Amino acid sequence: MTEKLIRIGKGYLLSLAVFAVLTALGAVLMKITPFPESWGFCYVIAAMGISCLFVGLYISSYFQKSGLLTGLCCSAVLLACILALVSACFSKLPNMEILKPAYLLPLCAGVAGGILGANMKK
Repeated sequence: MTEKLIRIGKGYLLSLAVFAVLTALGAVLMKITPFPESWGFCYVIAAMGISCLFVGLYISSYFQKSGLLTGLCCSAVLLACILALVSACFSKLPNMEILKPAYLLPLCAGVAGGILGANMKK
């Protein structure tokens, strides 16, 4: 049981690290290059998608079954953690305005990662 929890925790920490690196890279890229700042949200969604894909792939490759559900649940928890951190840093009260339909794309990436991970050979 503790091995599963360690594996899940490691997957989430690695995914959060990937998200932080990609977000910092995007901020530097937008600061140095002439990319418009209006692309910032699209870049954050792409970084969330890559992180959700990774967490779905990592955790469902360990469990080797029900990849669709595992990827969906793991990516939903990761998105909730990221949005809670952002909400805690930048607003006084959590609100429902932070939820957007664009967050369905990272969830779909997590599902794809879960399916791919469940079908991988150990």
